[in-house]
Amino acid sequence: MGKTVLETFTIFPFSIVLALALGEALKQCVTEREGTQGFEVGDIRWDRVLALVTFLSLILPFYQGMNRYLLHTYGGAASQNISAGFLIIDGIAFMAESALFFVMSRNLSENRWRYFYQTVLALLLVDSGWGFSAIQHANDQGVSTIWKWIALNVVTSILLFVMIKYGKQFLDQHRIAILGACGMIARTVVDYFISWDFYFS
Repeated sequence: MGKTVLETFTIFPFSIVLALALGEALKQCVTEREGTQGFEVGDIRWDRVLALVTFLSLILPFYQGMNRYLLHTYGGAASQNISAGFLIIDGIAFMAESALFFVMSRNLSENRWRYFYQTVLALLLVDSGWGFSAIQHANDQGVSTIWKWIALNVVTSILLFVMIKYGKQFLDQHRIAILGACGMIARTVVDYFISWDFYFS
């Protein structure tokens, strides 16, 4: 079992997939036109900006949370008490979550809001499932934080489900995009508020 941060991170290529997802999300928000120097950046696609804000507000705490969890769980001597099975589960879960971020990056337009937020819902469910596995072997601070993440995921998932199922009956897609962005920003604010010591210890 790896003892250093470098050795740990080489087992988890999720950061590469997250970087690709981030690049794709940014690319989806601008048009490309062919110019004298090849392809050039064109206009901003304003109908995708709110979804991009939502995407960014989620990818930041997820990426930081994955990294902090790895440091707490597999950094230094802590790795001596972890089985290979848990390491594999963590790797699969983080890769699955990263893949869902990439799916989100391809569904930023307002007319695809339902697919976008269904993917967000799937992300939260996968993360909660991983959380129940992780509490079996995380240290005390990690267990406390993971339970907070699960609770936050459950509350957010319920609200998302209601929005996905009934939102179209009361709001147009632009107002749904505004509501979703505000909701995910609020989720991130709450996440950092309740987990500040874990993120920045």
